[in-house]
Amino acid sequence: MDLPDTAGDPTGDPVVTEGCSAGPDPLLFLQALQTLWSTRELRQLREEAWRGFAALADPRTVLLDVLESSRGWQRKGPSLEAWLTWELAHWLSAQPLPGLAQGSSGLKQLQARAVRVLTESPPGLVEPLVSIFQLQDADRGPLLTHVHRLHQEGKFKEAALLGLKLRLQPLLDVEKMSSPLLLQDRMALAQRYVAGFPDLQRRLLALLDSWCQPGFDIRVVARQFPQVTPLRLERLSPGVLSRQVLSLLERQGLDPALCPHAVAQQRLAALRHLCREHFVEGSWSRENWTEHVQALVGQDEQLQDELRWWLASPDNQAVAAQCALDLSLPETQLPASVATELRRLKLQGRAAEVRSESRRDGYYQLPIASGDIHFLASWEDLARHEEELLQPGQVLAVDLEWRPSFGTGGRPQASILQLAVKGRVFLLDLPVFSRPVGGQVSQAFSRLVSQMLSDPSITKLGYGISGDLRSLGASCPALAHVEKQLRGSLDLLQVHRQMRVADKPALGRGEARGPRGLSLLVQQVLGKPLDKAQQLSNWDRRPLSEGQLVYAAADAYCLLEVYQALCREPARFCLSEDLARSLRPVNSERPEAWELPGLQEASASPWPNTAAPGSSQGWPSELSPPSRPGRGSGARGLSQAVWREPVAEKQDTTPEVPVRAFCAVCDSMLHGLARSLRCLGADVLTLGAGEDHRRAAEACNCDQYLKVSKEMMKQLVWLGSQREVPSSTGDEASPSADLQEAGSAPEEAPESCTHDLPCRWLEAADLQSHAPAVLGNGTRLQLAGVPEGVLQRPGPRPFYCCTGCGKVFWEGSHLGRITTHFREVLEGASRPCRPPPCPVSGTL
Repeated sequence: MDLPDTAGDPTGDPVVTEGCSAGPDPLLFLQALQTLWSTRELRQLREEAWRGFAALADPRTVLLDVLESSRGWQRKGPSLEAWLTWELAHWLSAQPLPGLAQGSSGLKQLQARAVRVLTESPPGLVEPLVSIFQLQDADRGPLLTHVHRLHQEGKFKEAALLGLKLRLQPLLDVEKMSSPLLLQDRMALAQRYVAGFPDLQRRLLALLDSWCQPGFDIRVVARQFPQVTPLRLERLSPGVLSRQVLSLLERQGLDPALCPHAVAQQRLAALRHLCREHFVEGSWSRENWTEHVQALVGQDEQLQDELRWWLASPDNQAVAAQCALDLSLPETQLPASVATELRRLKLQGRAAEVRSESRRDGYYQLPIASGDIHFLASWEDLARHEEELLQPGQVLAVDLEWRPSFGTGGRPQASILQLAVKGRVFLLDLPVFSRPVGGQVSQAFSRLVSQMLSDPSITKLGYGISGDLRSLGASCPALAHVEKQLRGSLDLLQVHRQMRVADKPALGRGEARGPRGLSLLVQQVLGKPLDKAQQLSNWDRRPLSEGQLVYAAADAYCLLEVYQALCREPARFCLSEDLARSLRPVNSERPEAWELPGLQEASASPWPNTAAPGSSQGWPSELSPPSRPGRGSGARGLSQAVWREPVAEKQDTTPEVPVRAFCAVCDSMLHGLARSLRCLGADVLTLGAGEDHRRAAEACNCDQYLKVSKEMMKQLVWLGSQREVPSSTGDEASPSADLQEAGSAPEEAPESCTHDLPCRWLEAADLQSHAPAVLGNGTRLQLAGVPEGVLQRPGPRPFYCCTGCGKVFWEGSHLGRITTHFREVLEGASRPCRPPPCPVSGTL
């Protein structure tokens, strides 16, 4: 760092600018900081800086003097000037100066100087400079000029971030600022840019919607910004953009009518999905498909043309004619072959079934009579069954149904809440109980549901119960936080992910077609899948059809039977003791192990009026009270997961693992964690997206390295790739002689090297004579990726090579920054930390 110029004073004393006359000498203050910076004693450096800030009359002026007299902060890498700027911002946020009045001439002068510095500063200094000098209130002219200059230079991200930090968005063209960001796949930054400005949010949505028009060519926009290299234009296709637009509409609570093109794209995608499912997969009932298509198409000509295209398929004439009959389509709009088939159906006087329905006995059958399915559509109905729903000690299954929206805008509102107990199912009409918001019925319903879900004596079962409760909260504002009230629950989705069935794949590993989700679980446990034909029906319709009532009841009641079967035979599904203990109730905050209160007393039973314990009609004998797992019952697996004795807290006796002995494998979702662990010296293998996780078994896991001098590395790279290596002398030498000469260690360790791995130097004897780039153990050094610039940089910094895999490492310019980043972790360790197993920066 260049210290402030002293040429203005013939005595050589530093020139002190106005505002710094009181307090310590700024030059001595900066000299002390520079000394500490060179030793990287960051704790002492921070303490000295904060003491100096407090003693100076105006540290902001001193900072500007430093930044204006030095240019070290403009280079890449850490610098004292940049560090000092950030520290002053932190210091001012902790203890603000009395400061200059807003709009005063003194503050304006500081802001004018700071703006000039800002125009030359790297992006990392923008935030502290804005904070220190209140630049969001400075003269807008120079700031807008700088933003426009950044934009013209193709620095679109930097321009947007600067405009965002300075709150300049209303003064800038939002389309001009956002378009290159969207081309660069920076949707999140574009959303941040307009956040807090409703008018700009609407203009951004209008821009995105204009890109969703049929036939729009995004390349026309890309040509307006030649500095941008859009690598993934498929991400900006109308179909993809329309989903993002509708998601933004929902989050911002705006009217979908603002984006007609995006809505039209999603409606078109929904129709194609419905036609593909019906004509190709055959997975929809005729009634449900017709109802959805009628509501979707309406009088939209584009959707009508799309529907006629599907009806014109030569392979679906019989199905197409039946659909045309159900949709009341005129014959003049149909292909000739379909119109002929339609006339034949009309002559028959009935709607012939063109595909056979699956046999009912091929699916799970509801074991209760239709009279035990209760549809509750008034508070009086619910009050009659309130005591039954709130009975302590029982097992209660919870599920939810809503009308599918097929991504056409707006969050679907829950329509039916299913609650199943032994022998009965209750279907609650949510639109009745949730409206009007704040009404007497809505409040009473919310209190009942909250009491039921928060009672730990009632075991709540679900399949993805957290998601269902979030949907319930979104549909019933009074229950917005009901998920946090949940106590004493078990999510069978989590059980399903951990269980295994003989000769069957684990959840998520099966074939694309066939039962999935809850239907697959029911098939694996009870032998037959759920019939999902009514799953996507219109659940807002009243009255519900008989098929909908039976489906809704079965969807909830099957959870009770699956739970009973898993408790009876956990070993059959490979639910080991260790695995079962990892199953915990959702959002349980009780510190003790969870127990099912219904089994605490011999007089209590989760199933009222059941058969004798151990019979095929009631609970399995190993779970019947007063017997408990672990006391002669022999029960294992899931039963032990939910009925365990409370255990007193134990002191953590987990042994510490030295960082060099810690090995881990991180998948593509944990790359950030992998980088941090590697920086601390752990041995981490990272797997890419879609990469076979069996690669984990092939990790190198070697921590034996050889130190290589720079001269030897130059010779090795030259011998391997025939790169010209500059020689300090004019003499030529043979490869073997060069290696012998370069193989010796430097006479003294370089002062600039801040990392010294304890390993021996590579000698020529360690290399095979016929293949100089191969170690004696057969490991080939990976030399192709060593950059030319690293070989030519000044200083005798060594390289390191792994003896197991041959990778080459060197100390990069960001080692100091990473060391600073982890200083708190390293200094807080319970014992001295050993250095990492390899240099952590500049690795290949």
